[in-house]
Amino acid sequence: MHDIGKIGVRETVLNKPGPLTADEYQHIMTHPTVGWRILAPLLNEMPMSLNIVRWHHERFDGSGAPDRLVSDAIPLEARIVAVADTFDAMTSIRPWG
Repeated sequence: MHDIGKIGVRETVLNKPGPLTADEYQHIMTHPTVGWRILAPLLNEMPMSLNIVRWHHERFDGSGAPDRLVSDAIPLEARIVAVADTFDAMTSIRPWG
């Protein structure tokens, strides 16, 4: 569910077999906000779930997306999903390597 916003990412970018350009990376990193917008009306009574969708690509140093949250401003549940998502990315076969 945390990556539901990827339905708004062009398939040519999502399935590109190689490194992304800077523009392609910016495009794919819109998926947390797109997912949050899709789910907000449906999960308005489940803020923890919305936090995960929106902030699972934030980084402690503020270099993440979409809101450049820093350190403890990133909700714990989003940090946990980020770790699981990273593990999945490192252990899955994906088109881009």
